[in-house]
Amino acid sequence: MHLIYDEYQRRINESKSILIGDHVWIGQNASILKGSYIGSGAIIGLGSIVAKKIQSNSINVGNPIKRIRENVFWDRQSSHFFTEEDTRQHEFYETDSSQYIFKATDNLEKWWENITAKPTFTNQSEIMGFIKK
Repeated sequence: MHLIYDEYQRRINESKSILIGDHVWIGQNASILKGSYIGSGAIIGLGSIVAKKIQSNSINVGNPIKRIRENVFWDRQSSHFFTEEDTRQHEFYETDSSQYIFKATDNLEKWWENITAKPTFTNQSEIMGFIKK
């Protein structure tokens, strides 16, 4: 990133953290801009531009990004080589889905608070101390 200053020599493009939760699916050529926050279990569509907070377990697409579906989850099984019979067999999810639903607590809020409270580190031991919190 290049530093940008105004006519009074004040920096006008400050850095901001990006926070991405667990089990997030980010589509090809999606861009995630500074200050973004993507909740666990979220799906970001192909070529989308993320520049805000994205809710957990939601599908989000476009530029500007829009939430098009809530309360969804996904697993890593690929359907690229599914036959018609495979497709029929996977019409409903038969396994326990609780590992993919991130509603109980929004752990990203805690991380976001910690990161914004201490956005810079001066040495390796400060980084390790932060991670161990």
